Amino acid sequence: MRRYCLPLIALPLLLTGCQKTGSLGGTDWTVIEVLSTTQTDIVDMDVSFGTNGMVTTTTTHADGTKEMSRRRFDVHEALITVRRGEEGDYSLLHRIVGDDMILTAESFQVRMVRLD
Repeated sequence: MRRYCLPLIALPLLLTGCQKTGSLGGTDWTVIEVLSTTQTDIVDMDVSFGTNGMVTTTTTHADGTKEMSRRRFDVHEALITVRRGEEGDYSLLHRIVGDDMILTAESFQVRMVRLD
């Protein structure tokens, strides 16, 4: 009987998947400014980038309702790709300066501050 020994570096990849979370994995943010071409009823938004390749967004609307979404994400240099299944993927450019992050997409720009 043959035994195979996996290098210790491969173990975290097997347990969490081969997600590329970059420096965003394990960080929490809150939105402090939105510049958008469309009107929105969002009054508060918190974003948590997990080390497991999942991003969780908690949104509070003007009527007080809360909405939570979980999507897969990966980071490649300055580009974040969010996987939305049937809705299709979308990509955002991101730039971090100190505790601030700017996300830029085709129709909006978001400024966030780091919570952790």
